[in-house]
Amino acid sequence: MNQTKPKYWIRVTVPCTPEAFEAVSNFLFETGATGLEESEDSITGYFPEPASAEKLGALIHPFTQSLQHMGLDVSPPQFMNVPLEDWGRKWRESFGPLQVTKRIRIWPPWIEDPDPPDGITLRIMPRMAFGTGSHETTQLCLELLEENLQPGQSVLDVGTGSGILAIAAIRLGAEKATGVDVDPESFENAEENAGLNQVKDAIRFYCGDVTSIPELKADLILANINRTVLKQVIPQLSAFAYPETTFILSGLLETESDQMCRFLIHHEFEILTKRQKGEWIGFVIKSVNPSK
Repeated sequence: MNQTKPKYWIRVTVPCTPEAFEAVSNFLFETGATGLEESEDSITGYFPEPASAEKLGALIHPFTQSLQHMGLDVSPPQFMNVPLEDWGRKWRESFGPLQVTKRIRIWPPWIEDPDPPDGITLRIMPRMAFGTGSHETTQLCLELLEENLQPGQSVLDVGTGSGILAIAAIRLGAEKATGVDVDPESFENAEENAGLNQVKDAIRFYCGDVTSIPELKADLILANINRTVLKQVIPQLSAFAYPETTFILSGLLETESDQMCRFLIHHEFEILTKRQKGEWIGFVIKSVNPSK
């Protein structure tokens, strides 16, 4: 691995009223935030190095001003560097058990608890990587994965983050899984979480984009990433698909639904399922022309 782990992350807080939450969240994601927090009166995004407050300010200040001109109550962004150790301590203090589906629950690894007899416990160490299970896009993917995965299938998880979806796939009965993410912190956290869940031998993680993955085919492909990256990646994923491969996509706001539907149809995908959770949506799709 030739990428270095960031020493700090930049926290960007945009004070605003709930009417502006959707617009601000979408913009921060598309600007490169890898995590978001929502409070009663602000949206906060976290950006890894080499982002800087100066560069981000040049992008975010004009955007908040445009929202003000539209009549929305939005204040200028506030910037703060957050060392990695502070982030880990903060998440450990706030991260607790979470029941995601009837079968799947997420559990902090420092709290001992046996697997329920009819369910699955995913032990996830909260670090900087996206995917502790608290975000609605991750929950959507877990729900759709549970409903669509067939035992013995192979899985590819693009933008694996903490590795939670690849780990869940193995725990749900997949034979093997591959995860890839451009963030070195994600690579290390995914490896750590696979070990915590005793599935390390069944998953291979790669640091980089999809071109970093060796030649393989997967029965089910997951991609929980923002719209801009998703639209770049989708045309590349056919190289990893069988004719009958199922795709599960999320990371999309409900306001992006129509645009994404048109994009998928244009690229000859059939939309099997569309589901919403909060302001986020997820899709289950298949190619209608798999020979291409």
